[in-house]
Amino acid sequence: MRVGAQPKGTRVVLDLAADLYRRIFYLPEPFRIVIDVSTRPPLRDDKAEAGGKREVRRVAIDPGHGGNDTGAVGPTGLKEKDVTLDVAHRVAPLLARELKIETLLTRDSDVYVPLELRTARANAFHADLFVSIHCNASDNGRARGVQTFSLAAPHDAESTSSSETAARENAARAARTGRDVGDGQDASADDPEARREVAAILSNLNVGDMAARSRHFAELLQRASLASLAPRYPDTKDQGVKGAGFFVLAGADMPAALFETAFISNPEDEARLATADFRQKMADAIVNAIRAYREGK
Repeated sequence: MRVGAQPKGTRVVLDLAADLYRRIFYLPEPFRIVIDVSTRPPLRDDKAEAGGKREVRRVAIDPGHGGNDTGAVGPTGLKEKDVTLDVAHRVAPLLARELKIETLLTRDSDVYVPLELRTARANAFHADLFVSIHCNASDNGRARGVQTFSLAAPHDAESTSSSETAARENAARAARTGRDVGDGQDASADDPEARREVAAILSNLNVGDMAARSRHFAELLQRASLASLAPRYPDTKDQGVKGAGFFVLAGADMPAALFETAFISNPEDEARLATADFRQKMADAIVNAIRAYREGK
């Protein structure tokens, strides 16, 4: 890599040993240029092949939050970061054993990993799918059920209706960059800077085709979760599939979804999230959704 000062800016040169695909975009707050290089096309065609199957060899599982970012905290003190990591640890061996799929955990212990680094790790791993695991929360504590999100531009109508959830999950990023959103753990108010940053990323990337694939995968994940919970928890509320401006999904070059397992702010949902049985059913749902996607459903 060579850098040279120019009269009107700076010239950056990457000397490569072989031809690679490239993707260049910028991020604000702080401003920087991102250069992704890869041996595969950024938007490869993953439509069902002959026999109805898609190629899914590697999956990135992202346990939300971690370290000093606890995520949402339930009425009895259950922390989102602990639930998400446990579910991820249940998913990985199932994918390896049942589907022979390689799995990357964006974090494998109770550590803080910046949101942009999570997606970067998935891209570097050449993952075919990306699943970010979270626990939902609401101010009044009455909301319940499971919900799944795919990436949508912040100005979209559906994204606007989901802005509170996106602001909460983007809060750790806002706190790290010095914006005032409370303690960086559970920001229920919308963060306009985070929304503008996601919009800036999407304006520099061709996400149309990828957005459709991500939406389809999110729908499979939502259906799989309801099917997994129905026998034991028939009263589970279906919160549906929505699009929102989640920073952790922006920049992924594979279909990506954010899975809200249950409302940790609700006493009944928190009690379920604390059990091994419920967490295993969430892990089973993720595996079943990936299986369905690979089979071309």
